Amino acid sequence: TRLVPIADYKGIYPLNDKQLIEWAILDTFDMLAPKYDKPQTMKTFNNWFVKYGLKNIDVRMDKGFNGPTGCAEK
Repeated sequence: TRLVPIADYKGIYPLNDKQLIEWAILDTFDMLAPKYDKPQTMKTFNNWFVKYGLKNIDVRMDKGFNGPTGCAEK
């Protein structure tokens, strides 16, 4: 028996059933076959914002499976 992890966003994002299936397929593929994936730590991600002189930096872990996300002002 083999198990394959599948991305599941039910209850996380307001998506309809068709969108949930599409996101599950796309994100599961991305998680299992990421040729160019270079995961970064929260500290590194935040340091990029600081390095480029951005203000009001807000870096946090994504609710899904994408890792850190952030926004800031120029």
